[in-house]
Amino acid sequence: MLLLLFSAATGTLCFYYDRTSKGRDIIHETAEQEREQDIQRIAFGGAVMLGLCAAFALFFHKTLTSRVTRLLSASERLAQGDLSVRVGLTGGDELTLIARAFDQMAAQMQRRESALGESEQLFRQMAESVEEIFWLYDFPESRVLYANPAFERIFGLPVAAFLKTSDVWKNAIHPQDRDWVLAVFAKEKDGPRDIEYRILRSDGSVRWLRDSTFPILSAGDSVTRVAGVAEDITRRRADAEEKAALENKLQETQRLESLGVLAGGIAHDFNNLLTGVMGNASLARMVLPPDDDAQKYLTEIEAVALRAADLCKQMLAYSGKGRFEVQLLDLSALVKETTQLLQLSISKTATLHFNLPAQLPAVLADPTQFRQVVMNLVINASEALGGKVGTISLQTSLLHVDSDYLASTVLASELAEGDYITLEIADNGQGMSAETQARIFDPFFTTKFTGRGLGLSAVLGIVRGHKGALKVYSEIGKGTTFKLLFPVAKGQAKSLHREPDIIQDWRGTGTILVVDDEDTVRTVAARILQSFGFKVITACDGQDAIEQFISARSEIVAVLMDLTMPNVDGEEAFRHLRLLQPDLRVLLMSGFNEQEAINRFIGKGLAGFLQKPFKPSELRTKLRDMLG
Repeated sequence: MLLLLFSAATGTLCFYYDRTSKGRDIIHETAEQEREQDIQRIAFGGAVMLGLCAAFALFFHKTLTSRVTRLLSASERLAQGDLSVRVGLTGGDELTLIARAFDQMAAQMQRRESALGESEQLFRQMAESVEEIFWLYDFPESRVLYANPAFERIFGLPVAAFLKTSDVWKNAIHPQDRDWVLAVFAKEKDGPRDIEYRILRSDGSVRWLRDSTFPILSAGDSVTRVAGVAEDITRRRADAEEKAALENKLQETQRLESLGVLAGGIAHDFNNLLTGVMGNASLARMVLPPDDDAQKYLTEIEAVALRAADLCKQMLAYSGKGRFEVQLLDLSALVKETTQLLQLSISKTATLHFNLPAQLPAVLADPTQFRQVVMNLVINASEALGGKVGTISLQTSLLHVDSDYLASTVLASELAEGDYITLEIADNGQGMSAETQARIFDPFFTTKFTGRGLGLSAVLGIVRGHKGALKVYSEIGKGTTFKLLFPVAKGQAKSLHREPDIIQDWRGTGTILVVDDEDTVRTVAARILQSFGFKVITACDGQDAIEQFISARSEIVAVLMDLTMPNVDGEEAFRHLRLLQPDLRVLLMSGFNEQEAINRFIGKGLAGFLQKPFKPSELRTKLRDMLG
């Protein structure tokens, strides 16, 4: 614009100069005065033009300076963080283009800052709402940059203290885990870590954490920070431990049940064989003169057979199918009576200590089986002393137990919480290792020498058969304690002393049907019955028994029948025979226990039960009671 004004002024001056020259040529006579006036007018016009040019130049300078100042001011505000600043110039010159680019840049930075703020707010909302601890550690500054509120909830310590110094976290690590945890975290830059460790909260409680860390790389691929997520897994670990304990208990129960089935099956078959041995030995003694030399051999055979029968009882006890003759029992009185007989059986260096309160509630138990339990445990305690001077303590008590306590015992899966009578037998002997404790209830397991029988497995079976539970405490060098629990029964305990039954020389008449799949049992039973005056018909299974009964119904006065047989078993045969003759007297015999056998016949008119192996006198007593 200045150039245009300058050009116009110059052109005007040239125009007037040309006019003056030509006038001088044409009008020579123009006066000097007129020439001076023209010169003055020309000078005035030039001055005016120059003034106008100066004014325009000053205006343009101020305008340019203001636009540049606006751009500089906006740059300074942007540098100070004001992303909302805009220059706002209009026009088409270069400065306007620069201002527009500046405004676009500021707007883009503002949008990015807004998006970043929204992203940070979203991250904080997520981090502060999760249950896990999220933390960020900076290596150059050697401090925690961020930790969400979950830290305070899990550690019981303020987040501000953690941000101030990482010693807060280090001191909270459980003393038993602190060294190895710190050693792991010292290598955080090496790569991701995933560890589980314990912490001590400010209230003294222990919690388990699973801490997962991962390094954060800088632009130069160096690790300057590390982030981590710490999860409270206390409940999860407790659930896992409880599940593992239940699985172990289930496996133990299944193992015991499997061994119990095996032991019960062996005992059943062995009892059939012993029935033949004992029966024939007894028959031989009956027919021989009392002074015959063979009598002593037969007596030894009977004695050995009885010992074998006792072993079968132990096997049945282990399987939970022992023959129990239960009654209301005072456990304190039974223990005192039994241990008095053990004084000569235990080590001379062992001293028995008793704490047997009187007037405890009764338990429903078999005295013979309980005596066996006490004898086994006391003799084991004596052997645990190893010949050294020691004590064996026997204590009974009334204890109310809850489900948590029962869960820590053996065989308590189906027991209800309530009142139990406890029998505790403790010694201060050598104790047992965890490996030994895991096997003490295995059949024939022993830490002494082999061939000692079923041992504690029989004790376990007897406890199981009485719906009880058992707990073992033992530590190497500090002794062992067995604690047995039996549910309290209603009623008064009966006396342990009974008058012996006097069995007369009773004889019978009529025919008895003997049913058993074992030929030895049929033969010996027939011979015993014949010695009592009966006629005998035999059958090898239930179907044969039905056919034999139909053929000789009018002659048969009673049936002696096994429970377990092939084809048609004793239960089905009993049902058919009772349909044929509702008042028929049936005496059931079995190698299993009475309770299990007769439960199937309750209310069906079963006349009685005979446990295998049996003596002739036992069979005679049953027949006398049944037939009169």
